[in-house]
Amino acid sequence: RRLFKDNLFEGKKVFVTGGATGMGFGFAKAFLEHGADVIIASRKEENLVKAATDMEKQTGKTLHWKTMDVRDSGTVNEVANYIKDTWGHIDVLVNCAGINIEKRDWDNIDENEWDQVIQTNINGLFYCCKAVIPFMKDKKDKSIDAKTYKFDTLSLHAGYQPHKNAGSRQVPIYQTTSYLFDDVDHAAALFNLE
Repeated sequence: RRLFKDNLFEGKKVFVTGGATGMGFGFAKAFLEHGADVIIASRKEENLVKAATDMEKQTGKTLHWKTMDVRDSGTVNEVANYIKDTWGHIDVLVNCAGINIEKRDWDNIDENEWDQVIQTNINGLFYCCKAVIPFMKDKKDKSIDAKTYKFDTLSLHAGYQPHKNAGSRQVPIYQTTSYLFDDVDHAAALFNLE
């Protein structure tokens, strides 16, 4: 039994980053099943092709896709412009792209891996919001209403789940980036006050 009517998102345009696997794929499927047009983006073309094939088998619907690396603002802007040229707007942005690292305790954290987490989970979120918010705001129905925080951007940090065996010394990267992420998420909403 479904909780929501099948056509809840009929005609809506949804962009899911990190949508080829995991939670991103799940979000893409849920939006498709409820009537939305969905495009996913991820780094690995083989994962995107598999996701689109699997989605068509599971739902009978077309899942659009583009390769994109959220760490690279250039590729993010290319995909955003493609979506704008193809659909004219985006109704919902789901930020699901995220990574984590194996050695998360302060004694063993690798600076390069730390940089990759920040670049993907924080900067990637910023690049995606910055690329699509202008044409989300331009929509006549005002998808974004910053005063009430009705903000059609779901921001998830899939890479932030601490390992089940993580001790107190192994979660600093989770806690630190989670707090940073929360700040960036609120800042993204406030960004639209102007």
